[in-house]
Amino acid sequence: MTRYLRAGLKPVGWGLFLLLWLYPAGAFKTARAETDLLQQIRSKAQSIQSLQAEFVQKKQMRILVQPLISKGRFFFRAPASIRWEYQSPVSSIILMHQGDVKRFFKKDGKTIRDTGANLQAMQVVMQNIVGWLGGRFDENPDFKMTLQKNRILLTPSVSMSGMLARIELLLSDRQGMIDRIVIYEDDENYTEIEFKTMQINRVIPDSVFLEIS
Repeated sequence: MTRYLRAGLKPVGWGLFLLLWLYPAGAFKTARAETDLLQQIRSKAQSIQSLQAEFVQKKQMRILVQPLISKGRFFFRAPASIRWEYQSPVSSIILMHQGDVKRFFKKDGKTIRDTGANLQAMQVVMQNIVGWLGGRFDENPDFKMTLQKNRILLTPSVSMSGMLARIELLLSDRQGMIDRIVIYEDDENYTEIEFKTMQINRVIPDSVFLEIS
């Protein structure tokens, strides 16, 4: 030790030396592998200019014997246009285009635009989805991201007790795409959205994101 001190190794240098010596080398390799995989996923995701799919949404609650099931269609066009259309059991449409979010639902055979206060929260949700589709899973500072093989885990960085425990994104075998989103309020109350028959990079006109017909 004396000869190292004579060589001018400062205490902070010793701290770094001990950290590197004690910390398992495999941990650095794992972290590097995760970073490389995340970069690959992001690169593939950013090559997707459009996406359309059918989806099945299951709402599971502890008070329900069977989950509530909704079905619909989903459209995305880069950089930030979305159409989220529920077709059954209730018809409603969420549109986002050029930063503007609108929601419509049907009542007594009429199409009504939602002007409720929850539109701002809905816009935040849509912006998060746009980020995920672009592979930017770590973009929102309100969530801590963990990559687990074919799964992205997003954990709130601040307490959201009773509202949100975590979000899981199950990645597709087609790298850069998401097969399933699961939003957990807790282990017994969650919403699962599964995408089916996905088609990528097909032309989607503006009207899809502007018109409700």
